[in-house]
Amino acid sequence: MNHPDLKALFIEESRKYLGMLEAGSACLEGVIPAPGALRDLIRYAHSMKGMAATMALPEIERESAFLEDALRGVESGARKTGPELRAEILVSLACARVLVEEYGNG
Repeated sequence: MNHPDLKALFIEESRKYLGMLEAGSACLEGVIPAPGALRDLIRYAHSMKGMAATMALPEIERESAFLEDALRGVESGARKTGPELRAEILVSLACARVLVEEYGNG
């Protein structure tokens, strides 16, 4: 999908969600984050995944799915918080950010 208004909206929303995910990822350093904060992070990743799917951007969808799955893992207790998890999330966020910017410049 390449409608200019939708493209601009996707880029704007993606930047906003990426920023919130990056800021929120700090709470994953050690203790389990508050349920509300974790649910917000999951919602941001899920929203990005859906927007990327709608825009037919599979690479961004894949990074967003990874983020959502990692955060759901924390929520379910299958993943532990800590520096390793945060590092994985920051790498995925960086990849997603590059992909969003490339799409915006393309």
